[in-house]
Amino acid sequence: MGLAVHAPARAQLLYSLDTWCSLDGTKPVACRVDAIDEGEATIYRHRIGAVERLVRIREQPLVRIELWDEASRRWRTARSAAVLLGDNVLCFDGTALCVVNPNYLNSIREEKGPALAGRDTVQMTFGTDGRVNAYCYDDGCPAPPAAAGGRR
Repeated sequence: MGLAVHAPARAQLLYSLDTWCSLDGTKPVACRVDAIDEGEATIYRHRIGAVERLVRIREQPLVRIELWDEASRRWRTARSAAVLLGDNVLCFDGTALCVVNPNYLNSIREEKGPALAGRDTVQMTFGTDGRVNAYCYDDGCPAPPAAAGGRR
C-alpha cells in the first residue's frame, strides 16, 4: 500500500496494541492497532488478518475523523462514530470497523473529565465536511452498534 502514512520522516509510532476488531458487524477477531503521530494528525492502522483499515484523526482547525477508502485511494469523512465506554469499544460508520482500544478511550476520558463521568455510550454523526452534526449520550442515542468489538 503506497499510502503517505508510511513515508513522512516526522511520522512516529506512538504505541501498538494487540486487541480485538470487527469489520462490517462480524464477530470480533484478534487484531493489531498502531497509533502513528504524523504531526497534524494521528493515524490508527488496524491490521485484522490480511486486511488493513486506516483511521485518521485531525484536531486542527476542528476535530475530523476520516477513513481511508482503498477503492478511491483517498481519505473520506466518517459518517458516524460510537463509543461504548464500559467495553472500551470504538466503532466507525455503524459497525464498518469496531475496535477495543482502552488506550485511546482512556485519553478521551481524561480529556473530557466530568463530561463523561457516569456515561457509557457516546455517539456522533458528521456532516460531509467532517464537522460534528450531533452528539448523543446513553439513552438519548439510538441502539449502540450490535457487533461491537468488545462483545465477544
